[in-house]
Amino acid sequence: MCTESADIKVGADFRSPRTTGQQPRGTTLFNWYLAQLVRGAHSDGRLTEDFYAVINMERPHSLFLPWVLWRVFGP
Repeated sequence: MCTESADIKVGADFRSPRTTGQQPRGTTLFNWYLAQLVRGAHSDGRLTEDFYAVINMERPHSLFLPWVLWRVFGP
């Protein structure tokens, strides 16, 4: 996979049916994960903070830290 910030930009492009070209490997999986993370961020302030930190390029590599994965997929 690419870096998270690049994946967010490219992945958003491929959600549009008008986007052409070869989709980078892992884009569908990354888009699914990002949707789960955003859904969780609606009720988890810490996920919200980390998501915005990635979008604002403050911490561009934090979406796959173990504790973030736990908060996205945990109970």
